Amino acid sequence: MAATGLLGINPYYKGTEIDVSKPVNLAIQLHQKEEAKKEALDKYFMDYEKSLNPAGMRQQDQDVFLRKLQENKAYYLKNRDRILNPAKYGAEAQSEYMSRFKGILSDIDRSKQLAANGKVIATAMMDARKNNRTIPKEVADAIYNNELSMGDVKHQAFDPVNFDAYDKHDPFKYQQGIYSRIKPSESLPIRHEDKNTHEVFYETKNDIDKNSFGEIQSVVASELQKDRGLVDTAKEIARDDNKLNQLAKVYQDFSGKKMDRNSLNDIATAYTIAIKPAAQIKYTTPREDAEFRRLQAMSDAKEMARYRKDLGVEDGVDPVDDYLKQAKTNVTFGGETGKDIVKLTLPSKIADEFKENKQKQTPIIGQGLNSNKYYLIKFQNPKETGGKTDVIDWAKTTEIPEVQLRGLVTSHVFPSKGKINTISNKGKGASGKYGDTKFN
Repeated sequence: MAATGLLGINPYYKGTEIDVSKPVNLAIQLHQKEEAKKEALDKYFMDYEKSLNPAGMRQQDQDVFLRKLQENKAYYLKNRDRILNPAKYGAEAQSEYMSRFKGILSDIDRSKQLAANGKVIATAMMDARKNNRTIPKEVADAIYNNELSMGDVKHQAFDPVNFDAYDKHDPFKYQQGIYSRIKPSESLPIRHEDKNTHEVFYETKNDIDKNSFGEIQSVVASELQKDRGLVDTAKEIARDDNKLNQLAKVYQDFSGKKMDRNSLNDIATAYTIAIKPAAQIKYTTPREDAEFRRLQAMSDAKEMARYRKDLGVEDGVDPVDDYLKQAKTNVTFGGETGKDIVKLTLPSKIADEFKENKQKQTPIIGQGLNSNKYYLIKFQNPKETGGKTDVIDWAKTTEIPEVQLRGLVTSHVFPSKGKINTISNKGKGASGKYGDTKFN
């Protein structure tokens, strides 16, 4: 039978039948599964942002979080087909989308860390203000930039470890610290006589004078290296012409030199001179000062003895020997044979020459009863002696060279021959530094 119909198919052929509906249904099922998969993936990507928790972020960083979230959603909608069909378009779009989410998560963590650091910084700042401390400008600026939103181009994280603050300048504390290290000069006694009672008294002045200028400069230079509060004060003065002019005059009146207005050390030195303690003036009468009376009683004989010795008179008495002999007291220390020491009563200006660093009390000086040597006495700790405060610590007690002690007595107690205007043949009016002699 000839073939009829389209495509040469014989409609009357009675062979095996082919069911074309099965592959169609399979294709439909595969398509439906693919669509369901796309829908599920679409829902996953669209809902992924719900897993992001911005709780704990700083308030100023919330706008960064929301902006990046909106930008990523817009990216998804624009590139949806590419994101959902990586097999067809490649995984680049999908990777970019998820990478942006990771960036947002990183911002959340970063903001939380900034919030935690901010609490530490705030506590440190409150403590600095409470204790009247200065926060350096560079630190204050860094903290300000730290508090800006992460989206601000000026934002820069600040590590609390780098927080810094220092004490503001305290003029009183500074004055005490400086002038506890600088010894004032003592003037020669000036004799006065009351016009009504004719009572004689002496005026002595202790003051920081130009002799201490070099020492003040040195101490100030050292302080500027470690006292930032002093540096701030000096810089503030340098910006004030009135204060600068006043201190320039103080500097020149004190030192006789001109202050360098561009030198921070000179400005700080002038400031230090301006706040020096006032001079201490002491008035002494023979009636009030036992030491004065003793020295006055000795003065005529000592000065006459020295005068006689200068003239070659061999029977003259050595005034230093006599002075040290009369300085002995009835107070003794020690207890070991050959080491007993008798205390000497010496003016503080002599004893203070043997002061050690940071020692506040006047040193105690004694002479061996047997050896006749002179000693700088140190005592044992009362806790180790059962409460006794006069037990000598022989390991720390040191010998004083006699020539050194005699030199101090000569320079501090007796005026030089050149300063004595008159010495009568009876020794009257030749009382030296503590007597009636007038000095040039």
